[in-house]
Amino acid sequence: MFDYMYKPSTLYLCLLVQRTTWTQEMVYLIVSDLDYEGAKETLDKRFLHLECGILMDFKGYKANHPEFQCDDYLIEPIEVIKNLKCRRLIKTHLPWDLLPLEIRNGTKKPKIIHVFRNPKDVCVSYYYHSKLLRYNSSTLEEFCKLFLSGKTAFSPYWNNIYSYWNRRNLPNILFICYEAMKQDLASVIRKVTEFLEKKELNKNEMDCLVDHLSFSNMKKNPAVAKNELLASIYKCTEKKETNTTLQFIRVGKVSVYLVRTLYKVYPSPGSARSVWAEPQTFCSMVADTDHPATSVNEREGNVTVEADDNRDSLQKTIFDVVKTGEVSDIEELVEKTGSQILRARDEWGYTPAHWAALDGNVETMRYLVDKSAPIDLSCLGIQGPRPIHWACRKGHSAVVQVLLQAGVAVNAADFKGLTPLMTACMFGRTATAAFLLGMGALNNLVDINGDTALHWAAYKGHVDVMKLLMYSGADLQAPDYFGSTPLHLACISGSVTCVKLLCEKDLAFTYCWIPVHIVFWSFKCIYLFTVFNFVIGI
Repeated sequence: MFDYMYKPSTLYLCLLVQRTTWTQEMVYLIVSDLDYEGAKETLDKRFLHLECGILMDFKGYKANHPEFQCDDYLIEPIEVIKNLKCRRLIKTHLPWDLLPLEIRNGTKKPKIIHVFRNPKDVCVSYYYHSKLLRYNSSTLEEFCKLFLSGKTAFSPYWNNIYSYWNRRNLPNILFICYEAMKQDLASVIRKVTEFLEKKELNKNEMDCLVDHLSFSNMKKNPAVAKNELLASIYKCTEKKETNTTLQFIRVGKVSVYLVRTLYKVYPSPGSARSVWAEPQTFCSMVADTDHPATSVNEREGNVTVEADDNRDSLQKTIFDVVKTGEVSDIEELVEKTGSQILRARDEWGYTPAHWAALDGNVETMRYLVDKSAPIDLSCLGIQGPRPIHWACRKGHSAVVQVLLQAGVAVNAADFKGLTPLMTACMFGRTATAAFLLGMGALNNLVDINGDTALHWAAYKGHVDVMKLLMYSGADLQAPDYFGSTPLHLACISGSVTCVKLLCEKDLAFTYCWIPVHIVFWSFKCIYLFTVFNFVIGI
């Protein structure tokens, strides 16, 4: 994208639109050792927006409107960043693939903080932001459809998120959640402080920072409100009047989409797979197949893997042989070609261990372990399952046992944060889930979207798995990052038995979603009303 001049003090804040200002102010104060005096300077100057010059034509405004007031850091931010002598705090909405090359190839490793938020809240906030800056004339319903179809800037949403999430294990990348900041800001501050290797804040310092970052104080803080910039923009647009109902810092709440879009955008049952048709959760977004749609040419760790139609014919053979389940045939092939053939990947990026796990072939898996073949590599692509995930998917507990005995972690996660226990619960493998719990699997871990194993079991309608998880002490009321509890997801999927079980165990509803409302809205299962009438007497 551009020639990047790296400084060790560079810090990137990477986020999709509409979750920036609050996090920027927090990060600046942590990095500056609580320099509240310095924080009186406008935030845009303290935290430079990398692609600002292409989002808004400030240069054109200044050329065509002499009255327009704008500093160079908004017109040519890249040039300003290059010439900075002090630390660099940079904000960007760009996906990973558009970051400077020396960051992507690992030559330079600046600290990167990625912030994610409920995409529905992002969409609504984005809509009002675009109205505020006068570059959007669509209605809310029209804008939502553009957002969902990936036709707004920096979309599609999940592609942008995944580009960073798939690299979350890099030591210079930290993920934080907007909803977590709303729930417990102090905990997030401590997490960011530790990541940035700054000194721990004492109680008084923490209280002052939390108070400074409160919504009421942020809203009246002229350094972050952008009032002067907005006034200049309004002078340069055809509509000279200022819409006083719109403000840069607008609501500062989670789940604002509920009151804005509940019945307006996608009310029909046919849109059930869309991001808007139900409370957002990865339960509704993980595909039935984990195969990447395209051939693989990716780098994983220190091993470059290339796969296409012209790959070595011996690699084709090893997968054919592994799928037969005959260890003697595998031994014969290894004797002819060498043990490196056991490290091959197929066209989807899977290893021989993946296929042995999927087929439940215990002897083949033991052979791979004995030969020190890779048995715990993620596949290449969006999902990134390991062999243990495939074994759990099919309920092959004996293969799971072999893998655990060989040192595979019982809570190993794929690229979306799914653990073996979550996978077993997703596919209704009760015996495998019980075995994993007995081997130390944690039932309270969450995936990238905050969903637990119980969320998955409830969404998929697996009552026996739910009973097992309840017996193991799973939290019935735990909400995911978008406020959906297991009961909400059971209502969405239309599982009467799951809803009845959860209602009998715990009648308390959390967050702003009431399950009955979901039933009305999703039109999934009319019989749920009978259950609710029976259980809670509505």
